[in-house]
Amino acid sequence: MELAREFGGNFESFNLRATLVVSGSFDESIKIWNTAEGTCLKTLVGHCGAVTAVQFNLDGALVVSSSTDGKCCVWDVMSGCCLKSILPDKNVQIPISHARLSPNGKYLLVSTHDSVMKLWDYKMGQGRVLKTYQGHINKDYCVMGCFSTVNRKWVISGSEDGHIFIWDLNTGEVVEKLVGHTGPVLTCDAHPSQQIIVSGSLDKTIKIWRWS
Repeated sequence: MELAREFGGNFESFNLRATLVVSGSFDESIKIWNTAEGTCLKTLVGHCGAVTAVQFNLDGALVVSSSTDGKCCVWDVMSGCCLKSILPDKNVQIPISHARLSPNGKYLLVSTHDSVMKLWDYKMGQGRVLKTYQGHINKDYCVMGCFSTVNRKWVISGSEDGHIFIWDLNTGEVVEKLVGHTGPVLTCDAHPSQQIIVSGSLDKTIKIWRWS
C-alpha cells in the first residue's frame, strides 16, 4: 500500500486519567505505555496492516483499533487479548482509514477507503451496522470522522475534495457541507458544547468553523 494512503489517522489515545497512552504503528503493532515512566506495558499483535487509529473506551478497560487490513479489533487492556474482530466487508478487504468510538462508548464509527462511513453496534455478536453515511470522498488517505452532540446528534468527516461533510446521525442525511479548504481534509473534531468544528488539511491550513 502506498504511503500516501497512510497519512492522517489517529495513532495515539490517552485513557481518561492520562496514566496510559496507546499508540498504533505502520509496523502493524499496538503498544500501551505508562505515561509516568515512559515504559511499554504491552504490545498488542493481531493486525496484518498498518494501524490507522486507536482509542481507549470510556473506562479505559478496552482499546479499539483499525487497520489497512480491513479489520477493527476490540482489545482487553489488562490481558492484551483481542476480544472481537469486526470486518466491515467480509467479501472484500477494504482498508479502514479511521475508527472512532461514540461519546457514550457504545458505538463505533468506521471509515473505509470506498468513501463510506458506517455506525456499528460493535458489542452485538460480530457487530451490526446501524447507519451508513456517504457523500464525502475517502479513497487515498486516512480521513478522520468524529461526532458532535450539540443541539442534536451529528456525524462529521473531512473529504478528499477539500470539503467537510455533516450528517444527521439518525437519518444518515447530509445536512451541511462546509467549503473552504483547497486540499484533502484529513482531520476534524467538534467542540464539546458549541457548534464549532476544527479541521486540518493538506493545503497546510487549520480552520475553525461555526455552523448552524
